[in-house]
Amino acid sequence: MNYNNKRLLYLIKHTNNLMFKIGIATDYSRFTQLHKIYQIDWSASFYFQGENQDITKLEKILHKLFFKFNLGLDKQDGYTEWFSIDCLDAVIEAIKFNTRNSNYVINLDSCNIELSFEKEKELNLMETTNSWIDNKEYIFSKYPLMLVNKWKQLDSLKPTQKRVNEMNKLIPEFRVFLKPSELCQVLFFDESNKGLTVSPLQVDLINNFYYEIRKRIVMDNIEIPCDGSTVFEFQLKEICDVLGKYNNSQYTHLIEQLDSLGDIKMVINSLGKNKEIEELTITKFLQEIKISKHKKTEIKKVKITMSNTLINTFLQTDRFFAKMFLMIQMKMSSKYSKLLYELLKDYEGIKKITFNYHTLLDLLNVTNESQKKWMMFNQNILKKSIMEINEKSDIFIKFTAIKEKENGERLQVTKIKFFIEKQDDSKLKELGLIQESIINNKYYNKSKSKLDKLVKGGYKVIDEEMWIETDIKKNEKHYESEIRIDKWLKETSNTDKNFIYETIAKSIEDCEDPMIVIEDYKILGLFSKYAFTKNPLETIELLNQTILDINQ
Repeated sequence: MNYNNKRLLYLIKHTNNLMFKIGIATDYSRFTQLHKIYQIDWSASFYFQGENQDITKLEKILHKLFFKFNLGLDKQDGYTEWFSIDCLDAVIEAIKFNTRNSNYVINLDSCNIELSFEKEKELNLMETTNSWIDNKEYIFSKYPLMLVNKWKQLDSLKPTQKRVNEMNKLIPEFRVFLKPSELCQVLFFDESNKGLTVSPLQVDLINNFYYEIRKRIVMDNIEIPCDGSTVFEFQLKEICDVLGKYNNSQYTHLIEQLDSLGDIKMVINSLGKNKEIEELTITKFLQEIKISKHKKTEIKKVKITMSNTLINTFLQTDRFFAKMFLMIQMKMSSKYSKLLYELLKDYEGIKKITFNYHTLLDLLNVTNESQKKWMMFNQNILKKSIMEINEKSDIFIKFTAIKEKENGERLQVTKIKFFIEKQDDSKLKELGLIQESIINNKYYNKSKSKLDKLVKGGYKVIDEEMWIETDIKKNEKHYESEIRIDKWLKETSNTDKNFIYETIAKSIEDCEDPMIVIEDYKILGLFSKYAFTKNPLETIELLNQTILDINQ
């Protein structure tokens, strides 16, 4: 086969196991180019050869056949060719079908092949690969062009929402929330102090507002006074993304449910678990709620006003609190399951708790009189709720109904005793809840050091674990680049470093220093201390370019 007339059709699989690329190449050098841009699982990627016109036509056929699976990624080399992994098997069958009458032997060879690349240079090279967010993601390697299988997965791939809403659901965010005991023991009333029936969606909205507001306060170090109120603003789409509903911009029902939150009054700490609160506290969930739409962008927003008394209540998690997984609670369909889950999570540590029967009815917001009768409650609410909690959550519940005689009458259920156990590891693993502790995260020490410096300067942290988790999510690339610079500084000889520092100084027009130094991960003039880079990413970029120039 004439080399100039042949092409390769390849299916390369991303290491995130969510997508693969359908493309064509004139020769194997294309694999090296792709390797610099994407994180590829070469052992699970394939290619085969054919005549130029046949391969080009086949690629167009595949793109057209499976266009619904195209992910529409942000612009990058070959960005239009990424497809959901769901159609990979079908693509392979389509290749076989469309070449059934040809003379080609369809052997989808693994791309994990031995290729001839240039040898290692004397200087250690930091290879540059591009990311979707800031176009600067760097990987250290003594063998910069070798195809290897142990590259760090790029979590910066950001498929658009066009066709990947379902893919996003595959990556769980459990929204761990420390909810104070006072707010796990809530009775709901309307403006006239009558019992109010809340909906499952309202339960989710209330807890999501608690979570999001607390997160903002923690990360932005917002001071909340004892008196008065504070205003917070949310986009409706952000709320929909968390709920996993109403993403078609049909917000009517959601707006109705949000609006009704303004009518809800709550009795908190109704069981008196927090003995430090002497008075029975009755408060409105929201003092005011406004929903607006931007005239130009038509983005709908909700602005809520919440009393500082209530805000300070859910900020206090020093002693009595339940560790909640909001995304688990939100997946429960019944409001009774949701309310019972958070009620019993509050007593998970002591493993058992007994409630007065009528108190339990109030706490679970059972307002229908017929459902308050034991037989109906047990059959329609209690057993079903426990079944759903045991199936979907991190705790396993059993209960016993205690019967007693009241006022000389026949035996009747007066109390319910619950037994609370943590689910076994196999169930927790199935739910995705067995996760590595944040302390074991590779960026933990850097984030913790950053926080410690802030605290020494007077910064007040409310929730250290949440602060560090959020900080790592926001600055992972920053910390990763710092670690890579640390490694390069450690592994590179002083002679090589000095030569590179002198070369960099000569290459910078405004630099009058004989050489540069690296301090706080920035490139500075040796004597002037003028900063020529603003952050670790820019430092690596300049180092990379200099080393490449030297090697060439």
